[in-house]
Amino acid sequence: RTPLHDAHVELGARLVSFAGWTMPVWYTSALDEHRAVREKAGLFDLGHMGVVQISGAHATEFLNAVTSNYTAWLEDGQSHYAYLLDPDGRILDDVMVYRRAADRYLMVVNAVNEAKDWEWLTGINDGRYLIDREIPARRPSPKVTIRDLKRDRGVIDIALQGPLSGEILERILGPEERLSVQALERTGFCELIVDGHQLIVARTG
Repeated sequence: RTPLHDAHVELGARLVSFAGWTMPVWYTSALDEHRAVREKAGLFDLGHMGVVQISGAHATEFLNAVTSNYTAWLEDGQSHYAYLLDPDGRILDDVMVYRRAADRYLMVVNAVNEAKDWEWLTGINDGRYLIDREIPARRPSPKVTIRDLKRDRGVIDIALQGPLSGEILERILGPEERLSVQALERTGFCELIVDGHQLIVARTG
């Protein structure tokens, strides 16, 4: 169950099992909620998705080796979409990678693949899996530190989407935080403290 489970029950959501999690699929109907998001806004519980931190001096090199996009192009406060690939180029999962600093990245993975992705990333880091069949001894980099932030720190995702999403978000922000959010470009993010809670606010859709 996600931290918002009790709220979903209280609000009358229809709950189903998904990837080992009890998740809401809708409150009234798919059509009503589709229209609400297209015309106003919707709030989505993504607390089931995996949140992984990859850090250390060689974090960029590691991500360049295990994902399909070029992580070195990212600057602080930028993110991109990528695939996790096996040595034969088969897609293991699609992920979002966020650069918080040159030596610290956040990766969001799909719930249904979370355990598999964790095993793959830690296995590559520990040298248990190949990254190059033609050169079996090749390693992506010296070891990095990989942490499961959802389990270690209680970090979760919430998606606020729709034409009124910016206006709704700004209601809980102070003047400086509003400016930071308003300045975000597509796939950019900022880190804020709101009512004592650390937030990463991203325009990643």
